[in-house]
Amino acid sequence: MKYRYELNLREPCDWKGVENHLQKMAAGGWRLDRIANFVWRYRRDAPAQVRYAVAYLPALTESTPRPDPDERALTDLCEAAGWQKVDDWNGMLIYANDRPDPQPFATDEPLRLESIHAAMRRRWLRGQILFLVLSALISLFGWPIWAIAAHFAPVTTALLAVCLFGYPLCSIACYYLWYAAARLAVANGRLCPSNSVQQWVSASFAVVLLATVALYLVGSQTSEPGLAWYIVLHLAGILVLNVLCALLRRWMRERSVSQGVNLAVTLVFAFVTSLLLVLGLQSVFLW
Repeated sequence: MKYRYELNLREPCDWKGVENHLQKMAAGGWRLDRIANFVWRYRRDAPAQVRYAVAYLPALTESTPRPDPDERALTDLCEAAGWQKVDDWNGMLIYANDRPDPQPFATDEPLRLESIHAAMRRRWLRGQILFLVLSALISLFGWPIWAIAAHFAPVTTALLAVCLFGYPLCSIACYYLWYAAARLAVANGRLCPSNSVQQWVSASFAVVLLATVALYLVGSQTSEPGLAWYIVLHLAGILVLNVLCALLRRWMRERSVSQGVNLAVTLVFAFVTSLLLVLGLQSVFLW
C-alpha cells in the first residue's frame, strides 16, 4: 500500500502534538504527503528519524493562492537551514528535516502564541460560532430531527443537544482557558504550551455523535427502516462533500486562482452539491 489516510482531530494550537505525531509516523515508515482539511495522507517510505517543526502565518488560508510571497520568504529561510516544507494547513506550515543533528528551528514564543491565536480566530473560532448559530436555528425553527429523536428515546434528544450545543461551547471554553494559561507562561519567559485538549474534545464529540446516530439507526430499523439508510447516506454525503471542497480549494490555490474566486466557487459548489444531496435522498427515502 503506497498511501495511508488518517482522520486528524488536532487543531493548529496543538503544535507539539503535531510534531511528535509526524515524527512517530515517519519512524514507522509513513511520511506526511498531503493535507485535505481533516484528512491527512501519508506515503510509504523507509523508516527514518525525521524531525518536524511548525511555523505560523495566520493570513495563509486554504484559499490563499500559491505561491504566496510571505510563505515563500519563510520557506526560503527554513530551507537554507535544512528544513523542507511538507504542507500547510489553516495557517500552520509544516517542515521536515532528515539531518541527524538539525539546526534548531528558531521561534519567538510570544510571536508563536499570537500567531496561533490569530490562526485559530480566523478559521476555528468562526467555525464554532457558525456551528452555534446553526444549532440555534435548528432549535428555533423546530427542525424534524428533534421530533425524530424524542420518538426513539429521551437519551437520544439529550445526546443531540450535546452535539449541537455542548460541543462548541466546551471547545470555546477549553481553548480560551488554554490561551489564558499560555499567555501567563509566555509572559514568565516559558515555552508556549501546546494545546492537546482540543483533540480530546473533538474525539469526545465524535463518540457522542456516533452514539446518537447509532440510537437513531436502532430506533429507525424497527419503525422506519428507510430512515436508517437516509441518515447513514446523509452523513456519508456530508463527509465526502467536505473532502471534495478541500480538494477543490487546493486545486484552485495551486493554480494561483484569487482568494475571492476560490471562496465563491467553493461556496457555489458546496451549495449546489448539498442541495442535490438533500433532494436526492428525500426523493428516494422520504417522498
